[in-house]
This record gives sequence, C-alpha cells and structure tokens, in this order.
Amino acid sequence: MLRSILAVLAGWLTTGVLVVCFDLVLRKLLPNDYRDGQIPPDWLTAMVLATSALFSIPAGWVTAKTARTDPSRHVVYLVLWGLLMGIV
Repeated sequence: MLRSILAVLAGWLTTGVLVVCFDLVLRKLLPNDYRDGQIPPDWLTAMVLATSALFSIPAGWVTAKTARTDPSRHVVYLVLWGLLMGIV
C-alpha cells in the first residue's frame, strides 16, 4: 500500500519538477513575455499547456517503474490524482 502511494507521488513530483524547470527556462528565454502579474500571450500559454501534457509521459513512466505490481493501475491513479488536483 505504501509503495503504491509512493509510486503515484513520485510521478506527481516528476511532473512538478519538469514543469517548474521548464517555467524557469522560459523566464530566461522570454523575459518580456513571461512576467509575474502579466497575462502571457496565447501562443505561450498553448506551448506551456502542450509541454505540461508531454511531461505526463515521463511521470507515468516513473510511476509505472516505481510500482511493484500492476503498473498501469498506478498510472491511472496518477491521472486521477492530477485531475483531482486540477479541480482543487
């Protein structure tokens, strides 16, 4: 049970680290378009959304590799956890 929880949390942490690192890179590359308190252009918002979706692939892989049994079930739990966090 604990291993299952840790597998899902490891995948979620993977997504978080990748998204934060990518945001930091964008802030350096596009300082005029990516500022605090300013709405970014539509193309930048679309790019961030697309890369966040792509980052779910390595997160699912980490979750599946960390889980001992039934890796696909754990990836589904990761997806459900991400949906829940998106609603909250």
